[in-house]
Amino acid sequence: MNKLTYCIMKTYKGFFTKKHAGNTQMYFIPLEDKFIGLIILGELDGMQNTWAAHQFVSAGIEWMEPVIAELSQDENFEIVESTPIKLKPVSKGWTYKVTIPKKGKWLKSDFDLSFSPEYSGGDAKIFLLKGKLIFVLTDGVKEQVLKMASLKQMSKVKSMMANKSLKMKKFIK
Repeated sequence: MNKLTYCIMKTYKGFFTKKHAGNTQMYFIPLEDKFIGLIILGELDGMQNTWAAHQFVSAGIEWMEPVIAELSQDENFEIVESTPIKLKPVSKGWTYKVTIPKKGKWLKSDFDLSFSPEYSGGDAKIFLLKGKLIFVLTDGVKEQVLKMASLKQMSKVKSMMANKSLKMKKFIK
């Protein structure tokens, strides 16, 4: 069974490092024959239980574990929780129902995952996660600044990836 992995990349050094708003939250989600890595941008203002996320990596399913393992070697990267999921395509294209049979501390709720062409643009692929999700950080994001928030988080991930292997760099979007 495939596993959904929830991670945090800490960019703040201090006592309460996990809950600092400058940190980057990520989901690694296995799809049918590939996986995607999403940076959680925040809950959309005015849209309760709808979270925006930027796709920063996409590769064959066989690369999911090696990518997470390599990221885990960085002292600022932490796996918060990993749990098995069931994935069901809802419609043609990028819409899935993600079911979490065994609920965890942070991964407690089933959710819908869908690609959002209206928020995406250029290299930025924005996905919406709809469900009662629980994150370590719960920042909101306004639609007007969604692309800027996406670029800011991507630059953090790319700077962390600058020291990683050449094999992994080809997957970063």
